[in-house]
Amino acid sequence: MNIEKIVNENPWMNESREYEDGSLVLLRFIDKLDPNMEFDSHQKSLCIFWDFEANDKGMPQRDVQDQMGEFEKLISNAVEKDLTAFLAGVLTMDGYRQWIYCCEDLDLFIERLNNITPEGKPFPIHLESSEETSWSYFFRIFGNKNA
Repeated sequence: MNIEKIVNENPWMNESREYEDGSLVLLRFIDKLDPNMEFDSHQKSLCIFWDFEANDKGMPQRDVQDQMGEFEKLISNAVEKDLTAFLAGVLTMDGYRQWIYCCEDLDLFIERLNNITPEGKPFPIHLESSEETSWSYFFRIFGNKNA
């Protein structure tokens, strides 16, 4: 299955895990990605982190959730229109949210990210990129539901 078809089908899986201390981990990811797929065009991954003040379960307050949702919508619309990148997974826990984007062109992704940033009050994010070709990080976090 090709990446464009997977992204256009919007095949999201949602999972939550609760630990003994009551903290939560929320996972949202494309469940049709498989470690045996060809990722030739989107070998670079970019992780975007947003730290927040967590409640007793490690989750954000409603207003922060809304801001993060708006951010995700803006950046995904900017990079998925021509598959410069696509959102593969989202992890929320312990006072942070992490978005994992699969990128064809990191420089273009960063340019588009800068273009969606509101003037005067930038989004409170930081970035980490990797050129892991095996997608080992993604599959380590989200598993392979299709194996």
